[in-house]
Amino acid sequence: MAKKVILVGGGLGGLSAAIHLAAQGIPVTLFEKNVSLGGKASEKWIGPYRFDTGPSVVTLPEVIESPFQAAGEPLDAYLTLIPIEPITHYFFADGRQLTVWRDPQKMQVALKGWGPPAYDRWQRFLQYSRRLYENAAPIFLYEPIHELGYLLRSPAFWRWKNLFLPIDPFRKMAAVNGRFFSEPALAQIANRYATYNGSDPYQAPATLNLIFWVENGIGAYYIQGGIYRLVEALEKLARKVGVEIYPDTPVRRIVTHKNHVVGVETDKGFWEAEVVVSNVDVRTTYESLLGKPPPSSVQMGEPSLSGLVFLWGVRWRSPLYHHNVFFSADYAREFSELFKEKRLPSDPTVYVAITARTDPTHAPPDGENWFVMINLPPQREPLSEAAIAELREKVVQRLQKSIGFSAPYIQEEAVLTPAHWMELGSAYGSLYGTASNRWWSAFLRPPNRSRRYRGLYFAGGSAHPGGGIPLVLLSGRHVARLIADTHFPKGKNVEGKVCE
Repeated sequence: MAKKVILVGGGLGGLSAAIHLAAQGIPVTLFEKNVSLGGKASEKWIGPYRFDTGPSVVTLPEVIESPFQAAGEPLDAYLTLIPIEPITHYFFADGRQLTVWRDPQKMQVALKGWGPPAYDRWQRFLQYSRRLYENAAPIFLYEPIHELGYLLRSPAFWRWKNLFLPIDPFRKMAAVNGRFFSEPALAQIANRYATYNGSDPYQAPATLNLIFWVENGIGAYYIQGGIYRLVEALEKLARKVGVEIYPDTPVRRIVTHKNHVVGVETDKGFWEAEVVVSNVDVRTTYESLLGKPPPSSVQMGEPSLSGLVFLWGVRWRSPLYHHNVFFSADYAREFSELFKEKRLPSDPTVYVAITARTDPTHAPPDGENWFVMINLPPQREPLSEAAIAELREKVVQRLQKSIGFSAPYIQEEAVLTPAHWMELGSAYGSLYGTASNRWWSAFLRPPNRSRRYRGLYFAGGSAHPGGGIPLVLLSGRHVARLIADTHFPKGKNVEGKVCE
């Protein structure tokens, strides 16, 4: 029987791996426990209001294009990426507001009232974050960093300046940002980007400031029709290149023999395979699909932030933009509660995304679809109804104080708690796998290839390089590259991309 690959889970990472493999003629079968694919990237209609229920922003469009290029298909035949401008509107606890633009001239105007040095400091920080990205991304994002052979073959690894670690790994993110910005509110904006991989800016290395450049320098995007259109496009592409997809087919067990995977068990029987890719959380894969304790590196990893999401169909025309953030009054205290005290935030920062601002068909003419999210610590037990109600009231009060919002404006509602993410396989409801709160965290993140079982690979937000749409897609690409080189060496390789 010809060698083949089985994929467990049809999230973005699994779809990316499947496409990159099948495009090379490698037989791939994908099993998804749910009726529809996408994992955390899903959508929901509540009456006339449409919502993305997972990721809400798209960055690094060249990564989005990668699986389409691998399959020889043009991206624009499947998706339309729309630049978001302005990027985000910020509300501060003292009543001030700031609209952040990618356009330098508009940004200069926006910062005019923040003092003469504000724009210069913003530009210097933007260039600093750009240097971090250009130095770190080619190795830490675009290479499977746990594979020494791949690193040694990477031109980026041998650039002379990388010998001096110009990626700022030993300073804390918040400490660096406080030095760049004399205005604490601007530092708070920069610190926020630690949450893009579920981390704490007061503990995380300053290297994470590269995310600031990714969004504010390269740009933030939206997919016309909603983020879920990406899932649909990738599923269509996967089927076109020959991936066999079995939805509504849970994998009960990954079967191994003498530390080598030999297939998977489903309700429809045993399926033999030399290679198995798990697009399920790595910890969950070991505990639930292998019936084994996770490796020590996985157990040592600090779980990332979880989140509580309210989907509100709002009958009101608000002054908000596509992306909006209402900051807490004491950001350091908020993160201390989330990571050190591990309790619900007393004054949560509130994020509101309204896709109807860009795509009016997602809400009635007199309404808006609000995706409202607050960060939570990882959860071991379900949130009580009382805790959810208390957090909801805090969110409403904050929005009322800032923009005159009122609870009766909410016409439709659904709530996504950490239990929802747990049902999707995320350990502790963590949205991004492990947090990056130490300089060595990138190396503790589970590698794309299992060290314990030959033929077992990991794609998705809990594995290298991390969470978020582009990184999850990269994880799938890394997996495909490793599998093609190791198990199908006569086929074409999935080349790693180096950003210069």
